[in-house]
Amino acid sequence: MDKNVNLLYMHNDNVGHFAWIKNLSRLVSSQINRHYGRKYFCDRCLHYFSSNEKLAAHTVDCQEMNDCAIKLPSDNDKWLAFKNHNRKERVPFVVYADLECTLEKMEADPETSRYTYQHHRVFSIGYYVRCSYDKSIDT
Repeated sequence: MDKNVNLLYMHNDNVGHFAWIKNLSRLVSSQINRHYGRKYFCDRCLHYFSSNEKLAAHTVDCQEMNDCAIKLPSDNDKWLAFKNHNRKERVPFVVYADLECTLEKMEADPETSRYTYQHHRVFSIGYYVRCSYDKSIDT
């Protein structure tokens, strides 16, 4: 069985320092939710669970997953851009639309199991149709 060690790198001005994370749950639990209960983290995928039993059940499945290699781009190749403009497909029409809504409170329906407490009521719609081959058709 592999032994994992979690480290935290802290950087201040020109000085960097590694610190041993003895308990990952104590470090990040308050960032996950407001409850102060312990979280159990999978060292392989960093999913978290509320009990050790759930973590153990997950670990069985997680260990069977294929290993994957994380490859990060280099500094010279960190930007993704579309370069083959000659392969673009022209579409004759493009529609740009926008809705403005108000939120209306809803009454609880005892016959359904879910509770919808707000409803979006549309009060304004705006749209623009753009034609790529004839500007006189634009609206």
